[in-house]
Amino acid sequence: SFSRGTPLERSVQSVSIVFPYLVELMFWRLLITLVLASAECRTYEESCYGGVALLQSSAKEVRSSGQALKKNQAPWSDFGGLIRWTDVDNLVQRIDPAPATTTSSSLLVRVLVSTAVLVVSASLLAPFLFLLLAAGGTIAQALGWPLSSGKSNVASAAKVPDSTATVGLLPPRAKVSWPWLVTSICLVDVLLNVVFILLLLRRQEGVLESPHALLSLVMETLVGSMFFLLFARWDDQRHIITAWQVLQSIRFFLIRRTIYLNPGVFIVSMLLLLLVSSVGVVAELFVDNEVRVPPYEPKKMDFDRPAFGWLGPYADWVQSKYLRWLITAFFCVADQMVWACFLYMCTSRPEEDMEQVSDDTFKQLVRAAMLLQMVALFPFCFTHLHATYVLVKQWCDQETLLRAYRTGPYDVPMLEDELTRESVLKTRLQTHKCRSITVVVPAYMPNEEDIVLECLDAYRREEAKYPGIMRVMLVWNSPQEHTWIEQQLEELQESWPAFSVHRNHMSTSKCDNLNMAISLLETDFALFNDVDTMVSAASMCRASLHLFEENHSAVQSYLVHCWEDFSGIQEAGCFPFGAVVTGHDGVLPSLNESVYGHMQLPFCNGRGSFWRSDAIKMIGFDHRTIAEDHDAMFRAKAYYGFTGVSDINILCQEREPPDFGNVISQRTRWMNGQMQKLRALSWAVRSQHMSPFLKIYLVYMEWISRPFQGFPFILAQWAGIWVMKARATEVNPLIAVNIFEVEVKWPVFALVIYVIPLASRYAASLLASRYRPRWLGWIMSSLLVPLIYNPVRETLVRFRMLHDFLWSSKLEFVCTTRDKTPSHSPSMSPSSSFFRGPSSAKLGEQSD
Repeated sequence: SFSRGTPLERSVQSVSIVFPYLVELMFWRLLITLVLASAECRTYEESCYGGVALLQSSAKEVRSSGQALKKNQAPWSDFGGLIRWTDVDNLVQRIDPAPATTTSSSLLVRVLVSTAVLVVSASLLAPFLFLLLAAGGTIAQALGWPLSSGKSNVASAAKVPDSTATVGLLPPRAKVSWPWLVTSICLVDVLLNVVFILLLLRRQEGVLESPHALLSLVMETLVGSMFFLLFARWDDQRHIITAWQVLQSIRFFLIRRTIYLNPGVFIVSMLLLLLVSSVGVVAELFVDNEVRVPPYEPKKMDFDRPAFGWLGPYADWVQSKYLRWLITAFFCVADQMVWACFLYMCTSRPEEDMEQVSDDTFKQLVRAAMLLQMVALFPFCFTHLHATYVLVKQWCDQETLLRAYRTGPYDVPMLEDELTRESVLKTRLQTHKCRSITVVVPAYMPNEEDIVLECLDAYRREEAKYPGIMRVMLVWNSPQEHTWIEQQLEELQESWPAFSVHRNHMSTSKCDNLNMAISLLETDFALFNDVDTMVSAASMCRASLHLFEENHSAVQSYLVHCWEDFSGIQEAGCFPFGAVVTGHDGVLPSLNESVYGHMQLPFCNGRGSFWRSDAIKMIGFDHRTIAEDHDAMFRAKAYYGFTGVSDINILCQEREPPDFGNVISQRTRWMNGQMQKLRALSWAVRSQHMSPFLKIYLVYMEWISRPFQGFPFILAQWAGIWVMKARATEVNPLIAVNIFEVEVKWPVFALVIYVIPLASRYAASLLASRYRPRWLGWIMSSLLVPLIYNPVRETLVRFRMLHDFLWSSKLEFVCTTRDKTPSHSPSMSPSSSFFRGPSSAKLGEQSD
């Protein structure tokens, strides 16, 4: 009952429920800090284990801190963790007179502590922001601000599908007249950069003594960037562009000490890194990819399908399976550029890089670093804060979900509002005639033979509730014969006029089944589902309102899960990792899931997706990508300007994989689909129906994390943090954590602009989530997911994804094994009398 009642009542309930857990959490953290302080901090001269110090000092004071320690004592405060200095004007930092050389063990501690600073800061801040967002959303509603609305606030801009419309793409970039000449110049530039880097490696720390040499390098980077930007083409130069970007990043890192000596050169170098990153974006995203529209030939008949992965034809040079895996391992290490920058920050090298920088120069440098840090992290901050706004708006629109995460595998999720006589939904349905709908269920029969009848039985019950024409279409394929299930389906088709079953003998993919179903559609709109996905008749009514009153082309449901996934009870028995995955999916949706619907993109998630029949017939599903759902979304928007919406009250219940192997396989397929969206992005940047802001937004979220090509942008994001971490000043305070004689420092400025957007999105996700109880969702999102789920995804899943991405574009769609566990839900089943009471009547009608 946490989310029942008005927003004001929900806010009061939020405070009353969360506050005891916050008090208990702060008590235990305070107790641990006091124990560490009393056990380890015997004298200040020895160490300050477990302490946190706020550092504000100049370089001169830092260097003289060893002598000042003998004169200034620093007693512990009442909180046991914050160091207060008796002479603030003279000294506000403790640094050992002779710091020990960083060993591998101390480096490991530095990494762990630095990671803990980020995780703990975000986890502690999220509950407070949760309360703030709840209160702010309530006040905004009371003042009449547009946070909550029953209809889309830009419905008038929605575009009705027109079957005679043409593909609205801008012309591709013109080919260069002499590609061989451009290639030669690019190769010369790359080779000269290699020679220069080799010469720098021979010099101590890569320091350049001549200012003219530094100016020449800056000019060379500028001229090279403009040449690559204007003349380089991905079809011709391909990975020469990537190699040039990587070399530019390495060159900046090697001469960073010389760059730090001049704030003006530092600013120019940071801007040039952003320009170098833009070269890769323009080269790879302005490729003239073939326009893909229906009809599509079956996957096994598509002989012209591209055969190469990201490496292109060069992949044929390597035939050894083991050598390919070795190259993938190299790419996997290089792909962790963010962690390499983070690791460098944990060492003492940033401080050593600033040894030759004077105090006055450093003050100018740190101000420039702060400014550039805001520029480099602006996309990160904006996307997370935008997602925060969208999630708070969803919470304001949210209606109470009955038996949240307590339903059985084939129970449909139901809202409390759907059972009342005078509900908002039933009131709207009195003036709206629900359009005819077809529920499309694709199936790969060896994988889903055991559960398909239960799925169809659930939709048969929903068909009786829908106040319009509802059809259910099962399209399946299999390399085997299934005599028993075919007989059962034929008998069901005879006894249930609304049901039809079709076997696609030409199909070898889910896309083939979906395209066959699209060609057979005769209703006004369709719901595309998996066999283990449940959607209620009320959700279909809400989708009809969005599609035909607001003229959208697509509607995406909000995903929830059943009790078995919540508790980790799967077919193989107890599966705790499955419970963590459910917590991640239920509390922390990805950024694109949070914002795409709000940005009017026809967001399609593969299951629980509603499409107008006239729109999906113009788009179809392309089997050349294993992310056919997102690919359809991008093509619909880029080609024709179709719009869509996500509704927090349109629910679909999906299932999680039943074991660890299937989790890895499923998430690898999803991540492969994200990488394959590069082709769709090339259509998006050329679209006549998308604004420049939306294009930039999509490029940042979908492209910037690609291996190697994101090096310059990532380096620009971290260089400012390295500068700020090097020395504390009056405008650059540092937070220092001392554990086991190892000191870790974080710039307060960088910590704030990173943690606050991240924590605000976590808090908003927790606020809008259907996951219950919320305190367990907070534990999942702040503790278990970062420590358990994220490392698995960033190692095993990402490694397998990179191997597929590098070597082949013909990725096979590996079906996720369906869980066959009988229902262990602690709540009642929809087959009980409660759900066969008033709710069994058609929605929009009054029952006696």
